[in-house]
Amino acid sequence: MSGRLILTHLSSVNLTLVNGIPVREAVPLRTGDLIELADGILLRLELYTSGEEVTLAISRDDRRMYAVLYADVAGYSRLIEDDDIATARQIETCLGVFRHETERRNGRIVNIAGDGILLLFPSAEAALTCAITCQRTFAQLNLRLQPMRRMEFRIGINSGDIFITPTGMHGDSINIAARVQALATPGGILVTGVVHDQLQGHEGFKFEDVQTNELKNISREVRTYRVAV
Repeated sequence: MSGRLILTHLSSVNLTLVNGIPVREAVPLRTGDLIELADGILLRLELYTSGEEVTLAISRDDRRMYAVLYADVAGYSRLIEDDDIATARQIETCLGVFRHETERRNGRIVNIAGDGILLLFPSAEAALTCAITCQRTFAQLNLRLQPMRRMEFRIGINSGDIFITPTGMHGDSINIAARVQALATPGGILVTGVVHDQLQGHEGFKFEDVQTNELKNISREVRTYRVAV
């Protein structure tokens, strides 16, 4: 087969990954490459010549390790009731911050639903660095606003396997990140013990208040640590 297949990333929202590596420029493709698009869509490239039978089984599912960041707005319903237009504009501004900081660290936005945001990162360090930077930026933005109009995010971070199928992403790693987020204080960050252990020895992070929590619909207890912002 003559010629080459070249993949170019065009989206301004989510990353495209080839074999788990974000595509920053044109990339030549080879047979067997796994191409991951937005929202957990996973493709496997198979090249064969005319008349050649495809004998390799093509897997539609993939399991991969990610750091999971889940964030939502504290008091979102009150903000909407007070001024829905201003709240929508604030959300857009904050989403812009999340997008910028996420892309800088090779992460991706997986889902946005109202005030809830789900992000995936290649490492716990990337997820936590993004979270700290975003929270500091939001705190600066809030200084310009009246106390009742300030938008504060709660952030939870976990790390673990995620099962990627053609229909989406699955795994209790996502569920745990969402449950931990609900325990965080407005403007704060909580991480699980798994994340804490992965970041042992990393400078720049300060963990406080070790706790063990029973999380809704999670059978085991989960250690949580508050991160100094």
